[in-house]
Amino acid sequence: MNSSQIRFLIFLLAFIPGFSLNAKTKIQNVLLIISDDLKAHTLGCYGDPLVKTPNIDALAQRGMLFSRAYCQGMTCGPSRMSFMFSRYRGDDGTSMGENFINNGVYSARVGKIFHMRVPGDIIAGSNGPDYAECWTERFNSPGLEAHTAGMYSLFNHNIFTYDMKDRASTAEKD
Repeated sequence: MNSSQIRFLIFLLAFIPGFSLNAKTKIQNVLLIISDDLKAHTLGCYGDPLVKTPNIDALAQRGMLFSRAYCQGMTCGPSRMSFMFSRYRGDDGTSMGENFINNGVYSARVGKIFHMRVPGDIIAGSNGPDYAECWTERFNSPGLEAHTAGMYSLFNHNIFTYDMKDRASTAEKD
């Protein structure tokens, strides 16, 4: 290389940092799947030999798999809040969804991210006490809680009781 080529190369290299600082990275796609009360090790992509989760496994193979996630709260509500706001507690600051919207990215959620009134809002398909500013669009479909057996079904049909009278027991009989 002669000296004029070297000077030209140095001249070009001097402008590269300026271009990269001014260029905004375009977010292509982010798919964040959050599941309530599901331990990661119960998915195939985390090594469970019995559970078959081929679609989630395929997404994990093409995307990012978190192997060191920690819960910031003892219960689901505070944990979700800290996850969405990147803080231990409280809702001060900008949420993940707001950050996407502020940067021109369509942000939608399907189902429950922030705690809705369970089971009422899920059954009705309403948005419940959600943070509207976090989402460009919100989707809720009526849940099955009112139509399937279990505690929520019992609440909805008003036949559930905490009364211990005439309950079966595992204690030995006299």
